[in-house]
Amino acid sequence: MTQRQRPHTSARRSSSPGAPEGSGSLAGLDAETPFDVVSDILLDATRRALRDGDRGRVKATILDVQERPDRGGWRAFLLEDLTMHLSAALQLAWNHGWQPADLIWCVRRRQGAKYAALAAEAVTDHLHAFAASTVDPRWHAQVAKADAPPWWPPGTSLPQAYVQRQGWTTFVPRLLILVAVILELPPLERLGPLPGQYQPIPSGEGSGASAVDPRVLRRIKGLLAKAEACTSTAEAEAFSAGAHERMARHRIDHAMLQATSASHTRAGQSWVGAEKPQARRIWLEPPYVAAQTLLLHGIAGANGCRGVYNRQLSYCTVMGFGHDLDVVEMLFDSLLEQATSALARLGDSEQPAEVRQRTRSLHFRRSFLTAYAVRIKQRLSQITDEQTEAAGKQVGQERLLPVLASRQQAVDHHVDLLFPHTRPGASLTIHDRWGWDRGQHAAQHADTSAHPRT
Repeated sequence: MTQRQRPHTSARRSSSPGAPEGSGSLAGLDAETPFDVVSDILLDATRRALRDGDRGRVKATILDVQERPDRGGWRAFLLEDLTMHLSAALQLAWNHGWQPADLIWCVRRRQGAKYAALAAEAVTDHLHAFAASTVDPRWHAQVAKADAPPWWPPGTSLPQAYVQRQGWTTFVPRLLILVAVILELPPLERLGPLPGQYQPIPSGEGSGASAVDPRVLRRIKGLLAKAEACTSTAEAEAFSAGAHERMARHRIDHAMLQATSASHTRAGQSWVGAEKPQARRIWLEPPYVAAQTLLLHGIAGANGCRGVYNRQLSYCTVMGFGHDLDVVEMLFDSLLEQATSALARLGDSEQPAEVRQRTRSLHFRRSFLTAYAVRIKQRLSQITDEQTEAAGKQVGQERLLPVLASRQQAVDHHVDLLFPHTRPGASLTIHDRWGWDRGQHAAQHADTSAHPRT
């Protein structure tokens, strides 16, 4: 083997030949050590340090990278090697169930905004290697939301462009850390086709995307935006309830349209049509993740969806039809924002000092958000039931109920396929009665009115 040679490039070995046992340092290596062995040692050391949460060792490895003399084309080799392994690491992440939004979010949580921005650009660059029609449209939407359009020239790799802009000693350590972070991501459930494997469904067969009607979506977003901006709890209540009424009725109308626009056999067969359930991950920011999970489950249930919580990584996988998932995500973001605003108002400077002090406590805030989530679930379920009853009077219960039941069975089956070993979550303990009461009050004002004032 020559000093530069790497006989085989893959996602990366877990250990490196020639590396001192348990060592993440280049100490003891002579100038004749093959470059690929040195590269392996550096990456393995970075992965172990990240796994252990040892930032001191990460900094020491970065120093090793920066101080190693550039003899025989070492720096060019390491840049090229890490570039190849960045692509391999991304492909490995996709194989393990990660999607662009998941990966970018997790990189941000672990390494901060700068690394998340670099990850978004790397994902954009990686997916450009595939024909656009062979990548799931949901992936395209996630990449577009990340807002990382190519700025590097055609024919120049992203790492090369960064080295030209920032310099080798600044960028290559960042690239090393990013590759290590991606390689340390645990496997997740695969929620859709890999890049290069997506096949567009022919027109007329149903795509399953079933996005919310743009006009309805604009009205709903407008109501939720008004609710979030309100300082009056009564107005916020009216706008939020009005938004969910529109969502619930549109969901029912959409279900009936899907049931009647596709061919069905009514003798015990599905009333769902070509539309299929999907799954979507919603990542939860600490603190109070358990209360957020409770809120998300309540919203999902009121909209014909189900959620499964991953405690290790703090995310929920919500399963349902595409239209319903859009509604769940939109309503969750809005109601969480309203809960945060209600908490802030309780602790503002106009409140008595003893009230402000109490509202800052962990027990109060957890109790508040838990009560808020419980009450929101009750109110949303009530609105959904009212809209279902009203729709049944119009189209007939004998037509409506089999359609809704069939869709729920399809969602339940999808949950069982993705998560065959789920178990109920642990109950939450409440330590602050006043926090519970205030949370119930805030939820009541977020979702009780039947007629929004627009």
